[in-house]
Amino acid sequence: MSEKCNGCKGGLYNYPRGLCPYCEISTLRARLEAAEKDAARYRWLRDELYSEELRCVMALQLNAVMDATIDAELAKEGAGV
Repeated sequence: MSEKCNGCKGGLYNYPRGLCPYCEISTLRARLEAAEKDAARYRWLRDELYSEELRCVMALQLNAVMDATIDAELAKEGAGV
């Protein structure tokens, strides 16, 4: 993944990995949010009985569709991330 600083300090400093501390923290927060959402999906999938529709999606390995279906179920339960 290629990440660039959002122009902090006008590019005057040469930061390791190309990101200033602020932009690196922002990037890490976004990655953490995505990981937390994936973890919530996994826990729901592991712990819940799911619909026949989701069972079919899983059998076809349609991951994006599976994520959306799980997100919809989590939202119904009020457990969305």
